[in-house]
Amino acid sequence: MRPSTSIPAISTTRAEADTLAPVDGLSWRRYERRVKRLDLARVRICRRCGRGRADLQGADGTSLVVPLDAVRARELERPGEIDDVPWLSTLVVGLLAAQHREVREVVLDVAEHGLRALVSFAHGEEIDVIACTAQEGIGLVVRSGVPLY
Repeated sequence: MRPSTSIPAISTTRAEADTLAPVDGLSWRRYERRVKRLDLARVRICRRCGRGRADLQGADGTSLVVPLDAVRARELERPGEIDDVPWLSTLVVGLLAAQHREVREVVLDVAEHGLRALVSFAHGEEIDVIACTAQEGIGLVVRSGVPLY
C-alpha cells in the first residue's frame, strides 16, 4: 500500500492576491465583477435511467445545466432529509469548521477537460482554494449554503 500524500491547496491572503500579476490582465476586484451568482433552481431526474441534472439560474436570467449521476441527483433533490449515513460533503464542511475554516464560495470553472468547481475556504486572513468536480461543488453549496458563482 502506498502512503497517502498531501494534496497542496492554493493559499493566499486578500492582500497578497491584490499584489499578484493577474493571469488574464484583470485585477482581483475586476474579477469579482466578471463572475455571476448562481442559484440551484431545481434538480431534474430522468424516470427511465435515474440520472439527473442541476438547473442553475442567475439573477439576470443566465442559466447553466450540470449533469448529475443518479446518486448525486437524489442527494441534491432532497437536501433537508436525513439519510441512513452522512454524505461526504457534510463531513467535509464539519471537518473544516472543526479546524476553524469557513467555506466561503464555490466557483464553477471551465478547465481543460470540462467543468470543475473551485472551493474557497478561509482561516482568518488566509484563503485556500481547492478543486473538485462540479457535482461535488454543487453538493457543498447545498450542504453549506455558501454562494455559487
